[in-house]
Amino acid sequence: MKNPKEGLNGSISKRRKAMNVQLFNLPMDILSRILSELPINDAIRTSILSRKWKYVWCSHNNLTFNSATMRKHYFKSTTHYGNGILSDNEFITRVDKVLHQHSGLGVERMEVKFRLHNKHAYYIDRWVNFAIASKTKELNIHLFGWGKLLLPRDISYGRVTEEPYNLPSQLFDAGNGSYLQHLELTSVSLQLPADFNGFRNLKHLTLVDRMNLPRRLFKFNYLRHLNLELVIVGEEEREIDVLDYAQVLEVAPFIQKLELRMWMNCRHQPYRKEDGELRSRPRHQHGHLRLVRMSGFFGHKDQVELALHILGSSVNLEKMEITPRIERTGLLFEVGMGSYLMAS
Repeated sequence: MKNPKEGLNGSISKRRKAMNVQLFNLPMDILSRILSELPINDAIRTSILSRKWKYVWCSHNNLTFNSATMRKHYFKSTTHYGNGILSDNEFITRVDKVLHQHSGLGVERMEVKFRLHNKHAYYIDRWVNFAIASKTKELNIHLFGWGKLLLPRDISYGRVTEEPYNLPSQLFDAGNGSYLQHLELTSVSLQLPADFNGFRNLKHLTLVDRMNLPRRLFKFNYLRHLNLELVIVGEEEREIDVLDYAQVLEVAPFIQKLELRMWMNCRHQPYRKEDGELRSRPRHQHGHLRLVRMSGFFGHKDQVELALHILGSSVNLEKMEITPRIERTGLLFEVGMGSYLMAS
């Protein structure tokens, strides 16, 4: 007959062994998932712990590349200028090094946020191609317009002098873009191929700064939430006609939520009869739009025209919020007042 004390001691021993299970002994896929909760720079630092830890970070599924994550962990700056700023070459070299060592598997999200332009296209193309090959579901590219303090010499007649980066045509291939569910672009030029028919599974799209409306309409049939941010400048004449964005109801026939944030660096003058008759576009009956929010609304003629068009076309609209308050996301942080923003 088993001694009760032996049974008790055995149970205690088992519990102690269970309590002694270390992080090191967890399966590799679980370790990879844990490290993916850390910023990529901190995850990489675990590679020095042991041989087993050396390559765990290489399956990190959340790749965020910015001036903070690409700065060496011991790098400290007492100012925001001079040596405190990561150079373009340093940033590019470090991103290249990380992606070269990464397995390229299981990337859920990839973000590049730095002051780059089209002259860096060779490197950015490689990063986009990495995202395509790894079947990334969320791709965010925020370049020149993000975190860039524009000095007077940088601006000429309200335009940023640097050319924005052009996305590679490979991204718009039906197969390559089929995994994308979330896309955010800032200061990126879209030159869509003639045969482009929209991203098949895209559900969330944010376009900020210098995006041009396409001449040929395509459809985002899976898009449910669209966030447009417009920076509009000019006193007497301006290039952006807010009414043009009525195309959204045609481009995204199943959209449920539309957010339109307008930042108008021009005279705020509400519509008057002297401004002429209100224009209208052909009504497109939209049966899925439920919520619309328009901020930075000062009653300009084209703003009123767009609001009326949305109201008249959205047969199942539940709520429409209009406010003059200027609302911007972090994507527009420190964008110069001379920047133009269009979205499509």
